[in-house]
Amino acid sequence: MAEKRVELIDEDGRISMAEDVISSIARIAAEKVDGIAQPSGSASGGLMSIFGGEDVAPNIKTELSDDDVRIELRISVEYGYPVHEVA
Repeated sequence: MAEKRVELIDEDGRISMAEDVISSIARIAAEKVDGIAQPSGSASGGLMSIFGGEDVAPNIKTELSDDDVRIELRISVEYGYPVHEVA
């Protein structure tokens, strides 16, 4: 089965990204938000999941279509942080 990709083409050129790359970018961005608990218990866990090839699912779900990219993140919020501010 072909790998799902998203493409953006404009007058400056073309960008093509695989679905797993989008998931990795979403994970890195989420790890930088104060109040989101690290699932592995260490700061290096996120890097290991990217470079070690570990699947980011079920915490991150991406859906690609012709018109948009949808990303669903399932997070744990650290005690003491307001959920509505972290999310």
